[in-house]
Amino acid sequence: MLNRIRARLIQFLNEDDPRTVEYTVVLAIGIIVAFVVMATVSSKVNVTFQTVGKSLGAST
Repeated sequence: MLNRIRARLIQFLNEDDPRTVEYTVVLAIGIIVAFVVMATVSSKVNVTFQTVGKSLGAST
């Protein structure tokens, strides 16, 4: 299965079609946005867990 995916990816990247570049740019932008969102959400989740942990630690 992995070999088939790799073969299709290589075939896709070897095409001289303007859509290939557009799809690649859209994919790159999507990946960057995903990383930014994950970094933002993870820091907020971390703060929430720390607050809950302090509250639980103070009550015992």
